[in-house]
Amino acid sequence: MQLSATGGDTYDWTAPNGTHYPGPNPTITPAAIVSDGGIYHLTITTNGCPTFTSTTVTVYQPATIDPITQPAPVCEGGSVQLMAHALNTTHYKWSPSAGLDHDDIANPVATPAITTTYTLTVSNDGCSAPVPPASVTVTVLKNPVANAGKTIKIFAGQAVKLNGTAQGDGVSHFWTSADWTSPYFLDDPTSLTPIAKPPQDITYRLLVKSAVGCGISTSDVFVRVYQQLTIPNAFSPNGDGTNDKWDIKNIETYPNALVRVFNRYGQQVFQSRGYGIPWDGTFNGALLPVGTYYYIIDLQEDDLPKQSGWVFIAR
Repeated sequence: MQLSATGGDTYDWTAPNGTHYPGPNPTITPAAIVSDGGIYHLTITTNGCPTFTSTTVTVYQPATIDPITQPAPVCEGGSVQLMAHALNTTHYKWSPSAGLDHDDIANPVATPAITTTYTLTVSNDGCSAPVPPASVTVTVLKNPVANAGKTIKIFAGQAVKLNGTAQGDGVSHFWTSADWTSPYFLDDPTSLTPIAKPPQDITYRLLVKSAVGCGISTSDVFVRVYQQLTIPNAFSPNGDGTNDKWDIKNIETYPNALVRVFNRYGQQVFQSRGYGIPWDGTFNGALLPVGTYYYIIDLQEDDLPKQSGWVFIAR
């Protein structure tokens, strides 16, 4: 510890313990300790005239940091408090500051987006921090993310591969139906890409579960199964209770279907948007004569082709 003064002919320093040190820049001690601190009085003599002054010296203990305990991993979006214990410290500085609620306190709350190593430097108004500074790593576990893929369209009897993906740390995955009750029609529900052969429309649900406590993610995919129409080419609307209506099998799976029937002259004798009530062989409430009629069925879904043909009314 060295003191310094200028502007005089002679200098007389008096330490707090009464020791005198001559000269403008005396070295009090090569290694200061706390007890060296205090008020140092100085008498400066210039041309025989004394001047009196003093200065206060504060000696700080060097700052120290205990090793920082590594916190438990956190899930994405989670937080953890960093616990640093430092002695003789007045200033804290964490780096990087990203994800910290404060970067200048001993125990900030960390919410990093990714796994991050934080380094803490401390000081106490002039004394340098220990080398190397203390560090702590916050491990961020990725949350589960399920993606069941885009809507799939097939015809009844076809098989198709589901295209699921699963992300996250320590995850498992499996498929089910969205209502949890329907049969699955899958060759391997634990595969991300199982083969599905559903006989009718179904919504599959992919569940991705974290084994490290980061929750569950779900994603649904709709499989549209186009049903083949079975269109009778004859019916007999004679009121005997048998085959009295033109029943088209599976047309109820196309709720927007447009069904039109024409006579041999091209006159439209029947039209229905959807086919909730099957045609009974009448036109404007009157029975149509026995004969051949011609139909056009526009399913009006995606780019499915129109279906056309003939149907015979018999009695």
